[in-house]
Amino acid sequence: MDNIELKEKCIQLYIEEGKTLSDIAKEVGYSRTHITNLIEDDPRVKTSRNIRKIKVYKRMDNNQLRIDIPTEFIEKLGISHNKNISEYVKVLFNENNKNIIIEKA
Repeated sequence: MDNIELKEKCIQLYIEEGKTLSDIAKEVGYSRTHITNLIEDDPRVKTSRNIRKIKVYKRMDNNQLRIDIPTEFIEKLGISHNKNISEYVKVLFNENNKNIIIEKA
């Protein structure tokens, strides 16, 4: 299988079957790093990442939730990668359609 065929198979497994990169690597017999490098710049993969569900981690002991939001979303708000810069966002809840809205403050 050449790189073009491998890339298309990996994209199909990632997008259509929802498999993780680790699962894909095991299935096709290449390293996870190779698979990542092969598909990461494909616009179909980027679009798929933007619409994937985000996992919510619940900490019942202190009534907190941790939500991991992809960096790409945060960058689109204009927030820097620099951990030394304090930046804030407004989090709003729309009662009508049950949406959470995040805006840079």
